[in-house]
Amino acid sequence: MLTPIFTMKCWLQMKCWWMNRFLLTCCISAFACISFISCNENTGLGSNILPSNKILNPYFVDTATVLTSIKLSDSIPANGAIWNLLGSYNDPVFGLTSAALYTQVDLPGNISSIAFGPYEAKTLDSVVLQLPYNYGNTTYYGSLGAQTFVVDTLSLLNNSLPLVSSKLYYSSDNLPHSSRHIGMATITPNVTQPVSLYYPNKYNAYNYTPLLRIRLNNSFGQYIMSCANHGYPQGDSSYYLSPSTPANFLNLLKGLCISTSNPSLLPGQGGILSINQNIVGAGLYFYYRYYNTAISAWDTALAAFTIGNSASFNNFSHDYSTTKFYVPGKDSIYSPNVAYVQGMAGVKTQITFPYLSNWISKFTPNFLNKAELDIPVNTTATGIDIPAGELNVVMDSLGYQSNITDYYMGLGWYGGTWDATNHQYVFNITRYIQSIIDGKKHNFGLYLVDAAEAIDANGVVLYGSAKNPANVNQRVRLKMFYTPLKQ
Repeated sequence: MLTPIFTMKCWLQMKCWWMNRFLLTCCISAFACISFISCNENTGLGSNILPSNKILNPYFVDTATVLTSIKLSDSIPANGAIWNLLGSYNDPVFGLTSAALYTQVDLPGNISSIAFGPYEAKTLDSVVLQLPYNYGNTTYYGSLGAQTFVVDTLSLLNNSLPLVSSKLYYSSDNLPHSSRHIGMATITPNVTQPVSLYYPNKYNAYNYTPLLRIRLNNSFGQYIMSCANHGYPQGDSSYYLSPSTPANFLNLLKGLCISTSNPSLLPGQGGILSINQNIVGAGLYFYYRYYNTAISAWDTALAAFTIGNSASFNNFSHDYSTTKFYVPGKDSIYSPNVAYVQGMAGVKTQITFPYLSNWISKFTPNFLNKAELDIPVNTTATGIDIPAGELNVVMDSLGYQSNITDYYMGLGWYGGTWDATNHQYVFNITRYIQSIIDGKKHNFGLYLVDAAEAIDANGVVLYGSAKNPANVNQRVRLKMFYTPLKQ
């Protein structure tokens, strides 16, 4: 009896082992089939979000025709910037470049009226325009040699409007201003030395970050204090400002234009300064004395008008007549060997792919894994100045620039930052090229611009699209990684 029972148990054990082995073999075979199919049938799934070096066996081509042209200065929106530019610089590559600053002057603290001190008699010592440098950030481009700065008031003609914060101003706008300067001074900027002022007394110092201080004419300061012109009544004995509302004050002082007069700058001389009107110390400062009856002696006082809080914008001008790329009468020039990008709404580079449609039809059907645009920099020709920290490729339609889809994928995807090791800018424009392949966008090409051209004066010299026999990588090129699909 024991023998049949033992035999049955052994059979059951062997049966279970055999069945388990059978099931295990089936599972391994099925997994192998699935792996084989997935490795040999390229569906393209997910490949568009993988970097090119992670894509299995992609095809690569960089022979698509690329053409480069340079386009001279264009106008851009120039107000609302986080800081402003001011100065003149004779760039050895880009010629004479200038930045003028228009700014509104506000009542101190935006209060409804302003009194210059107590009621007693008073006299103006000085009035100074203070413009803080963009301390702790990029403070200048070019050099820090002496420049002559000029300050004018905006025109007081009845048809001249004051600066308006809600209005869009462009970098080419040049508002009418008085031909009689209210201030003119030759100054060597010091962008690192903080400023301490002991007015109104020698014990309490006003400590500021480095400032550009331009002293204005006392006649202008006295005019503002007494309201003795432009149809306003003479100030009363307390010298209260007669137009007691901000709106009336703007009719008295519609704004200031700060510019430079440096007609004899040699190449490499001058500089473009970064001015930050949001830093403490920015404003129009009135330093005056009044007779203090409490002590029966003259005392000192200070009134500070803020600038730039309501409205300000930059005017940019460029003189390319001495540059290598200038052609009289043309603002767009085909340039296969060299390309340029300049801040301050300066030179930009147009990049076109004229035969991309032919290339697509020749190699279709395929799946585009990645399209990379490489922009190498000619560091020797650029000179000692650092190239722009970030460039941007944009579409342009009737003078209006717009970002491509890849831009909104973020910096990690899109690129465009200065690579100081490899001396280049690299862009991922996969979605833009794919949209052309799909026929969703017209193939009008792209423009390469300074990403911060409203606040950046830097310029950079690039290699063009023509092949360089000495170095095949020194050219603007479109690198495409793709996977052929089975029909």
